Amino acid sequence: MTAGRSGRPGRQGHKVSAVVALTFDDGPDPVFTEKVLNALDEVSAKATFFVVADQIQDSDTPKEHSARVMGEIQARDHAIQLHCGTHETHKKWTRAQIETDAKRTLDTLSRLGVPRPCLWRPPLGDYKDPESCQAAAALGLQLIRWTWDTADWTGRSCEQMLAAAAAAPLHEDSVVLMHDATRYAARDDCDSTVELIPHLVGLLRERGYDFGSLTAP
Repeated sequence: MTAGRSGRPGRQGHKVSAVVALTFDDGPDPVFTEKVLNALDEVSAKATFFVVADQIQDSDTPKEHSARVMGEIQARDHAIQLHCGTHETHKKWTRAQIETDAKRTLDTLSRLGVPRPCLWRPPLGDYKDPESCQAAAALGLQLIRWTWDTADWTGRSCEQMLAAAAAAPLHEDSVVLMHDATRYAARDDCDSTVELIPHLVGLLRERGYDFGSLTAP
C-alpha cells in the first residue's frame, strides 16, 4: 500500500481490505457526514473517516448528535481514524503540543466507544519532522497522507473533480482524499462531494477496482 502527498506517493506500510481507499477528513458534520454515508451506501462502497475532536465537541452541535453520527459510521461498517483535535498544522507546534492534540481526540473517541484508531492523518497532511513521527510512535499510531486529492474543499464541481479523476494516475492501493465538512474549507456545503461519490466509484469499478476501509498495518 502506498500513501503520500498528492502527486508524491510514498511507502507507509498500511493496507486496505480492497484496492482503493476512499477517505474523508474534517468530520463529523451534523448534516454532510450523513449525506456522504447515504451516498456510499447507495453504491455499496466502504470508506475511512479521519475525524476532528473540535467537530465532535462543538458547542453548536448537540453531543448526542455527534455520538449518533459516529455510531452511524461504525454501524455502516466504515472505519474511524484520527485527524486532529484542533485543525492546525503540526508545523506550528512543539512535539508536546502535537501529542496533546492527538490525545484529546483519542480520549474523545474512547468516550464514544469508538475502537482506538491506528492511523493518523494530520491537518493539511503536514508532518513536522521529527516531532510528528515521535508523537505518533509514542501513541502507537501510524502517520498517513493520501495519493490523490480531489481538492473538493476548494469548491470544485462534481464535473471538475470527475474529469480530474479520469486523468489522474489512480491505481491499486490509491488513497483518495475528500472532505465531509465545511468548517475548514473554502466552500459552503459538501454537495459536490456527495454528488461525486457514485460517479467516482463507477469510474474506478470500470477500471477493475473495488473499495475498502484503511486498517491496521
